[in-house]
Amino acid sequence: MRLNQSTSKNKSRKKIYAIIAIVILALGLVSLGLLYGNYKYNWFNTVKSPSDVNLKPTTEEQKNNGDSIKEESVQGKPSAETPNQGNTDNTTQASSVNVTITSPTTQSINNFSVRAFIDKLTTDGQCTLVLTNASNKTVTKVNPGLQASNQISACSEFKVPASELSTGTWNLSVSYDSASSKGSSTQTIIIE
Repeated sequence: MRLNQSTSKNKSRKKIYAIIAIVILALGLVSLGLLYGNYKYNWFNTVKSPSDVNLKPTTEEQKNNGDSIKEESVQGKPSAETPNQGNTDNTTQASSVNVTITSPTTQSINNFSVRAFIDKLTTDGQCTLVLTNASNKTVTKVNPGLQASNQISACSEFKVPASELSTGTWNLSVSYDSASSKGSSTQTIIIE
């Protein structure tokens, strides 16, 4: 009886070892297959091969272009590479930009705010909000802060105190103005 139990334990151990060995062998074969596939078909490699990478020294033209782009982004001024589109007297001509108002057309007098975006990546210039009602009461707010995002810039949020408003229909205008570009947008809103 004792011999039977010992033989039975040995057989079950051998089965377990055999299963473990098969699993390890299968994992090894799968790993080798993945390595070979990556080598042959470049499945996982996102880096270009050395023959695709330009390892030549930087040219003067590349350095100058990079410096111009850095200067433009730091100072917010057009670089020397930017053409002066038809302007021969060396004065800056303002280009047109789109202004988009994103505020609701119906708002509460106690919680009135306006947000607008410019289709230009900049932090220069200022946004101006002008509200005019039917009795020609005008409220003007100038907001010098712009926040650059991915491809657009946002005017800082305009908040108008309830004491400066009255209920009813108002014409709302947001304009953007800088040395290099200008734009505006209008809409009618209802203040309740």
